[in-house]
Amino acid sequence: FTSEETYFQLVENENVHTAKFPNTGFSLNINTASYSNVRRFLNMKSKVPPDAVRVEEMMNYFNLYYQEPPGEDIFQIRSQISSCPWNSEKQLLYLNINAKKLDLRKIPPGNFVFLVDVSGSMDDEKKLPLLKAGLQSLVKNLRDQDKVSIVIYGGAVAVWLQPTSGKDKQTIIKSIEELSAGGDTPGESAIRLAYKVAESNFIKDGNNRVIIATDGDFNVGETSEKALDELITRQKQSGVFLTCLGVGMGNFKDSKLQTLAKKGNGNYAYLDDQMEAEKVLVQELTQTFYTVANDVYMNISFNPAMVKQYRLIGFDNKKDALA
Repeated sequence: FTSEETYFQLVENENVHTAKFPNTGFSLNINTASYSNVRRFLNMKSKVPPDAVRVEEMMNYFNLYYQEPPGEDIFQIRSQISSCPWNSEKQLLYLNINAKKLDLRKIPPGNFVFLVDVSGSMDDEKKLPLLKAGLQSLVKNLRDQDKVSIVIYGGAVAVWLQPTSGKDKQTIIKSIEELSAGGDTPGESAIRLAYKVAESNFIKDGNNRVIIATDGDFNVGETSEKALDELITRQKQSGVFLTCLGVGMGNFKDSKLQTLAKKGNGNYAYLDDQMEAEKVLVQELTQTFYTVANDVYMNISFNPAMVKQYRLIGFDNKKDALA
């Protein structure tokens, strides 16, 4: 199943001498795609590609020991040191960072553009039908002040549904139900159109977001990770955020969706089944489509007198995508 799937080659972080480099850091994003993607391989009893295993995303999938930040605080940080299971001479420092949960009744109005891949490669029960069911479940939780547009790409790129109020749920649900797969995958021009639609309906102080749902198999226009990086970096200047929903197997392009999410002020989840779609699009709606803070980066300083060396687990460097 992995013959045509692409992943960035991970280069594990090395041990760092604290005396020379006492500081390390990482971005606080909430990507969870790696866990459900790895689960897909395990459920199929298939070998897991090593580069599909991103440790930070495996951890982030679980909402461990959540505690609401006190008072007006946005974040709560707790730390714990434990023995290291695979090396008795090492210790693990575990950081648990909780953000304040958002109240669905109080969050700003949403301007959502569903960018749905309806190309021929999506003609599989684990792809377009799974996405349609998930997006329809999401629509049921929209409020009157939210609005949804749908842009499709498959053979051609088009606005499938003009901006429609969350009050008119049946129109949106029916529009999603009528989607069908066929044609090439002009992802580049589709992304441009989706952002254009989002910008033309921009809600000041609202949640303006493109939600791209695809197997990542772009085969028309700019298709390389580098080209997509440059494209999405330009598009994000508009203030529109991005959520990537990945599906499928065999030709799944994880590396492309990673690039889009990282450069587009976005997050990335992989939907391996209907339960995961329900989790990401309904149960964790506010986590998936809303942010409590932008461009959050955590910096950690170690005291060389106490810590001789350290290694950051996860957040590994990435080389070019490998098939």
